[in-house]
Amino acid sequence: MSKQENITFLNDAIDGSFEVLKWNYLNYGKDKQLFVPMWSGRVGCGKSQGVNQVKNLLADWMLDQGKIKDKSEYKLVYVDAPQYDAGEISGWFVPSKDGQSMTRLRPNHCPADGAGVIFIDEITQAPTSIQNILGQLILERRLGEHKLGKDWMIVCAGNRVKDRAGSNVMPTQVRDRLKPWYNVDNNIDSIVEPSNVDENAVKLSLIKEQASPEIISKNLAELKANKVSMKKNDEIVLGADSVIDLEGELISKPESREEAMEILRKLNGKSHFLISSVCISKNGSMIWNYTDKAKLTMKNFSDDALKNYLSKIPDETLYAYNVYQIEGEGRSLFASIEGDEDTIMGLPIKKIKEYIGSLG
Repeated sequence: MSKQENITFLNDAIDGSFEVLKWNYLNYGKDKQLFVPMWSGRVGCGKSQGVNQVKNLLADWMLDQGKIKDKSEYKLVYVDAPQYDAGEISGWFVPSKDGQSMTRLRPNHCPADGAGVIFIDEITQAPTSIQNILGQLILERRLGEHKLGKDWMIVCAGNRVKDRAGSNVMPTQVRDRLKPWYNVDNNIDSIVEPSNVDENAVKLSLIKEQASPEIISKNLAELKANKVSMKKNDEIVLGADSVIDLEGELISKPESREEAMEILRKLNGKSHFLISSVCISKNGSMIWNYTDKAKLTMKNFSDDALKNYLSKIPDETLYAYNVYQIEGEGRSLFASIEGDEDTIMGLPIKKIKEYIGSLG
């Protein structure tokens, strides 16, 4: 394969990455260099959800091969590269048991056992020092003395310099190792525009009318899409909203870290539903909508463990994705997850693609 391939469609990147990572598994230990796919594209083109679909395809294949007993065993470990410092990314040094020396803790993103995909996201935005440390994982499949397990594969993603997303030039040896290089596009010209809908006011009004969480989520998605589409003649506008239903109580995104902690305490050790709705509007009117929900059961954590989890989550993630981001650190919170992961990530991409495809 050439160093760089220009691939236009998201589906091609998904299929291509699945095939090369499957090749990696079949050729591991045969003295052949393994592929590390790189997804490069503008913000919002679907890279994170696309990589999650690659993980799901590999889980099916690994199950068929008898390498895992259940699809849930095949994991996605999310690494938000710009959010780490050198100690976190390479592994902290701690005193040995005898206190006579220092030993490096194994980072969560360099597991020895199990199987799955290490997804290094926004690698182009990370400082060069972090890129160099991650380079050891990419080039040598290890961090210090800790080797990456044979059933773990790596995928990277980032933004292009021309997208003005704060990209840094990667070290040459790291960049050259990333291949195939997919210039990802979803073949849809899109922009992100806030609707400025007063979500709290809408929720309070609907709660007074005893509307279900599904109806609230659906209404918010429709209001957002309709409001923006009134300013966009003959253009398709997509609005989305997600809410948490905890035993009938509606839980919204936190507005502070203190509020996030209270939400985690409520969810702790319990099952809840995450409801995601999308609406497509044109000229101020809805033309399609879809709502789905997933059931998540949270493990039981101490307050200290919850505080430690929150300390790892940057503000933009915490306030945008509620108190957990399932493709990131949030996955570790749950004992079980039932439902479509795209729904949990807030955008049922398969259904959206089906509808857009039907438009011709």
